[in-house]
Amino acid sequence: MLTLHNQRYWHVYVGTYQGAGETSIRHLLFDAQAGSLQEDVGVQGAERPSFLAVDQERNRLYAICETEQPEAVGYLLDPQSGLLEEINRQALPGMHACYVSLHPSGAWLYAVNYSSGDVCLLPIDAEGRLGAIADRHQHSGSGPRQDRQDAAHPHSIVTEPWSGRLLVPDLGIDRIYVYELDPEAGRLQLVHQAETPGGAGPRHLAFHPSQQLVYCADELSSTVSSYDYDAADGSLRHRQTVSTLPADVDAQTNTCADIHMSGCGRYLYVSNRGYDSLATFRLDEDGSLTLIACPSVQGRTPRNFAVVPDGRHILVANQDSDSIIVMAVDEEGVPSPQGGRFELASPVCLQLVPRME
Repeated sequence: MLTLHNQRYWHVYVGTYQGAGETSIRHLLFDAQAGSLQEDVGVQGAERPSFLAVDQERNRLYAICETEQPEAVGYLLDPQSGLLEEINRQALPGMHACYVSLHPSGAWLYAVNYSSGDVCLLPIDAEGRLGAIADRHQHSGSGPRQDRQDAAHPHSIVTEPWSGRLLVPDLGIDRIYVYELDPEAGRLQLVHQAETPGGAGPRHLAFHPSQQLVYCADELSSTVSSYDYDAADGSLRHRQTVSTLPADVDAQTNTCADIHMSGCGRYLYVSNRGYDSLATFRLDEDGSLTLIACPSVQGRTPRNFAVVPDGRHILVANQDSDSIIVMAVDEEGVPSPQGGRFELASPVCLQLVPRME
């Protein structure tokens, strides 16, 4: 029986900072057996589609456009050929949308706007069409780093796996917001907000596979922080903060970006921009983190990466060296470049979909 652990071919959808007149959403094919990438047909028409979300159950892909007048764009996805066909697009209020995610039902799209500091909710109908905005929440405040924390800057929005609430790390004000969705009313309700270490700049989140633990990549302090999560009320309690860098590296020359758990749940990865590496942590039985390696990503500015479900590969998007590299993961969970590389302009988001055979 074929499972995702022995799936050979994967569609790789790449969000970029390319313009609408260019192939701004690229489509590659990853061969897990060979560890290689090759290009297939992408799509034009989306302006700076810097983040993508996939609804595999319904064969849809959604992109947000990181512009001064952002929009969300929906596509039908052919799981065999990988081709995308636009469904529709919908304008978003605010400025510079930077993250998109989906409700598990496929009926709602969530987005955050970095520059205007707000969270948006859009409905999706049975055919995958995006409707007009249903709700919007404005964040406010500032942080100690005036060069980066002059105002609210939410950077991601994800659904936690225990009670289905939404977590929104806000880089600008050192907080993680927790929302609940009321699907009948089409509204988001703020239920909790947790302070993070001052000047941390919380950016992206990952979840422990078996314990109620949340891990946050702190962009500005080059750290990862863990939080105990109470699914009963949505509250977060800070547990641990550790550096993503070796002791002899100056954190002022680096910022963190993306974070993902390994498929086996024993390792956590965080991308370093500046030191240009993939911080690799071992998880102890209680979920505590120990930095065990920081291998080079063979490029500059790894803004985003994807852990292939086979547990043997990680694909890394190096924004400023215009490349995606393939890293092989050894039995100790440590990735290393294995030679697979694909050149393309400004890759900033990777989403994997198993190719239907």
